Amino acid sequence: MRPFFLLAMLAALLLLAWWSLALAAGWPLPPIAGGALVWHAHELILGFAMAAVAGFVLTALPEFTATAGARPQALQVLVLLWLGARLGLVLSIWWGTPALWLAACAQVGLPLGLLAQLWPALRSPAGRAHQAFGWLLLALAGSSAGFYADALHGAP
Repeated sequence: MRPFFLLAMLAALLLLAWWSLALAAGWPLPPIAGGALVWHAHELILGFAMAAVAGFVLTALPEFTATAGARPQALQVLVLLWLGARLGLVLSIWWGTPALWLAACAQVGLPLGLLAQLWPALRSPAGRAHQAFGWLLLALAGSSAGFYADALHGAP
């Protein structure tokens, strides 16, 4: 029931391996607009960290507030949003703007979807003490929107 912790671990291992092979053996990094540092920052903050945050809030907030956790169907949608953002950015190498729009919608949709899923817990009497989680998710959505606004306008 906690796939985001698994996704965070897999992202960390795969990205570390990819960077290690790039630095040690000359493997190519994806030719994302803006270069390797943009791709690295995107995957570190919006990929790995977002998966860890999602896993934490989906686990901790229902526990802190004694409310129901995510339904399996909602969890599947959230995981697909995370995967769609990863895939969309890489596919933008070949498919350009349409794939970048897919990544943008998925990446911005993930923290907003998490907020929607956790809204009942945040609105509960016990959840009022944990509303900072909601603000964090809004900040992540805003940061994602800013990243993709720049990317869609050609700015790194």
